Amino acid sequence: MTNVEKSNDYKVYLVPSHHPNKMYTHFVVLYDDSNHIRPLGDVKNDGSLAFLLQPHGGDEIFTEWDNCVEVCSIPRDTQLELADFYDTIAENVAKTIVNGKKPYSQPIYFTMEYMNSKGQVRDDWITVNRLTSEEAVVEYANNMIEKWRGGKENSKIQLLTIETDTGNDMGLYKIENGLAYKMESKLLVDNTSLSADDLSDLTLDEQSK
Repeated sequence: MTNVEKSNDYKVYLVPSHHPNKMYTHFVVLYDDSNHIRPLGDVKNDGSLAFLLQPHGGDEIFTEWDNCVEVCSIPRDTQLELADFYDTIAENVAKTIVNGKKPYSQPIYFTMEYMNSKGQVRDDWITVNRLTSEEAVVEYANNMIEKWRGGKENSKIQLLTIETDTGNDMGLYKIENGLAYKMESKLLVDNTSLSADDLSDLTLDEQSK
């Protein structure tokens, strides 16, 4: 391992993966000095960069340490949290990775809010690994609702909202064409707002409530 002297800044390095699971291509590590190196996250072969509470890497990061690349630095005297630098780190990692070897395929988890057969509002957190596009998420949720309705036109069961979730990652990014796109929670469906047609069906008293 190369011994780098302690500098005024923390260094962030991108280290080629020697992990048995070949989907990991690189690890992102925070370098203080040769005795204090902390894994922050990993890059997979689909171009996804995830900052994790318990990152992969461990001792195997030293196997390819001589091939590491410095991507950016973080001031030691900063008052900011490490997470405040995730965007900067991701942007610089993307400049090196440029594109994943495979199409982006991280699953999109989501929370589905719906009205049940008793007219009560409920919500479920859905985790299906094969759902990797927003279109697939919406289709899956609608199919669930239709199955629960059982073909009954007067069923109270209806879909209210769908909101995506990045899961347990501290920060998740999609690397594409040298840029890093932050994958954040997004409201895909919102059936809770009344349309003009809905309002026209209500009495004046109901509209004023």
